Amino acid sequence: DFDDERDDPNSKIAILLGNTGDGKSTAANRLVGDRSRMADQGPFKTSNQCESCTQHLSKHKVELEDDEITMTVVDAPGFNDSQGKDRTHANELCAYLKGCGGIN
Repeated sequence: DFDDERDDPNSKIAILLGNTGDGKSTAANRLVGDRSRMADQGPFKTSNQCESCTQHLSKHKVELEDDEITMTVVDAPGFNDSQGKDRTHANELCAYLKGCGGIN
């Protein structure tokens, strides 16, 4: 649900897309402030293998340093999913994008 994001002109949504194992969850953790060595202590589950870890879209909201902009970071399952769920993931992504009001 993206009601807050749609109503706030200072809110941005970043959706991380890429192949399975490319580091989307790691990058998402960095974006929301995880400073651990491997960026594996944030809200997004990570893996050190090229197997699917993220199976559902998930989001985490963070306020940027100037406190005027809120960014919602969305971690998405990877393309070329090791479990063969590309079609399912693509359908979920389309519904998610529609729910967030599109890309800004």
